[in-house]
Parts: sequence; structure tokens; C-alpha cells
Amino acid sequence: MMFFLRKIKVILFCSLILVSNSAFSQNQDKEHSRFNVTMSPIGFILGFYNLGLDVAVTKNVSLGFGGAAFDYDQNDASVDGIGLNAKASYFFSEVFNDSWYSTFDVGMIDLDGENKDTGDTASLEATSMSLKLGYMWRWTNFNIQFGFGVTKLDIDISNSTSVDLQNDLEDLDGVNPALDFTLGYAF
Repeated sequence: MMFFLRKIKVILFCSLILVSNSAFSQNQDKEHSRFNVTMSPIGFILGFYNLGLDVAVTKNVSLGFGGAAFDYDQNDASVDGIGLNAKASYFFSEVFNDSWYSTFDVGMIDLDGENKDTGDTASLEATSMSLKLGYMWRWTNFNIQFGFGVTKLDIDISNSTSVDLQNDLEDLDGVNPALDFTLGYAF
């Protein structure tokens, strides 16, 4: 629990610095940025750390890629792994500025998990395709993206020593809701 609280404090502190920095520079003109570096603060709370880079290719379109590292170790469970994704986004006004956007992305995840109490283990590989609609707010360079959509997961479970765990993971296979919440810095 203490580890979880430390993560929340770090995220809140960093968010406060970013928001206060952007508030002082709100009156400056927004530049036309070519790059946007993003991360999801939700991931830090849940035990995965991600970083993405989007590149503007036209006035309304950006292409991006990202990676994630999973390192969750709490109480009786631990999960380790990696993930990669690629995406294309269409901004209805202008890329990396205040605008509605639509994003299509594809990704893959490779995870290994263990229940420390029972000794049950599982490994999985998953691929995903997502379609999301959201809005981006921008203050000078700092930005926030928030959106919802759907994702299609294809999960392949191997080396599972627990039938219950395998059934729980297989329940996620198929179409699921998707959330898009990122903090970014455009330049």
C-alpha cells in the first residue's frame, strides 16, 4: 500500500508542476509542433510505465509508436512484461492543438504473472486493435488527451497452471471498452 501511495504522490507532484508551468505561459501563441511525447499517468498507478512519440505528417494526421514495461509486484501477485504499439490519429482541427481526434492503433503485449500464495503462473501474448474518439487540450507545449473507444483483444495463454486464471484471462478475449488518457509535451 505504501508503494502505491508513493506513486500517487510522484504523479500528483509532476502533474502540478506541468500544469502550473503551462498556466504561466497560456497567453503565448501555440506553435505548430511536429512531435508530441506522451505518457499515461494511469499506468504509473497500476504498475506499467509507458512512453510514446507521435509525429505530425500533415496538418491533421499524426503517426505514432510507443512502448510499455510492466512491473507489478503487490501483496500476492506479480506481473512482468513488455508491450509495443503503433497508431495513426486524425485531428479534426489541427494536429497537437485543441481539437477532437480519432485514433486507430495496433499493439502487442507479452506478460508473465505469478500468484505468490498459490504458486500459480501464467504467460500470455496478446494483440489488440483499438478505435478511439477523444479531445486534446493544449497549453503552449503541455497537452492532455482524453477519449473513449473500443478495443479487440486476441489473447494467447501459455504455461498457465491455474484453470481459474486461464478462464479469467480468456474472458477478456474479444471486444472491450478502451480509455485514452495521456499527458504530453508537444514541440
